[in-house]
Amino acid sequence: MKQEQKSKKGHRSLEPSNAEVVLQNRLDNWSKIIEDMSVILEDVEEFEEPYSKLWLRYSWACLWLSQVQPNLKTDETASQLSDMSRLAQKFKVDVLLVNYDNIPRLNKEDIDLQISKMKILSTFTSSANSHELLENILLKKGDPDEESEGVATTIYQFINDSSSDMKLRLWAILFDHYDANKVSDSYQYGFEAIVSLMVHDLQSSDFNNLSGSKKTHV
Repeated sequence: MKQEQKSKKGHRSLEPSNAEVVLQNRLDNWSKIIEDMSVILEDVEEFEEPYSKLWLRYSWACLWLSQVQPNLKTDETASQLSDMSRLAQKFKVDVLLVNYDNIPRLNKEDIDLQISKMKILSTFTSSANSHELLENILLKKGDPDEESEGVATTIYQFINDSSSDMKLRLWAILFDHYDANKVSDSYQYGFEAIVSLMVHDLQSSDFNNLSGSKKTHV
């Protein structure tokens, strides 16, 4: 009986929800250390190399945790990423976090990619008229015309090349617009597009080549 209970407890510890709690507790403990250090040093630009790299690793982990939260503060995150980018360049940081499969490599290139992502998310959350451009891109209603070259074309290319996670977050912004304006037909069409996107991902070779535990996480 005890062995069975122990076995069940072991299985429960592998559940995604419990894994997230463990990760959050670890980050909370690290955050206390980093915050104490930040109070002493105050200006991130004056960090010495060991402290800078520690701060970068901590901030990078927090960034990826924040991206699964519903209320992502894009402007604040972009500002912090800019500090991270300068430090990553200054100390030539290129770190593979081998114990965290779902956190990308930490280097200036990937940090700058996230800055672009935050700026695009901020564009669509702050502009009242951005939903038309976003809808055209997500529903693939056509390439930007000649009059919309520049920022619109850059956004179009970036979103089409982005991950499914990014597209789902953008769909959430569009759904907020649909819900606020009672656009039920578009809401239904968007939902069908999301289902199609998820089915495509689940049937892809990238997903099928993942291990069992990674598939569960996804």
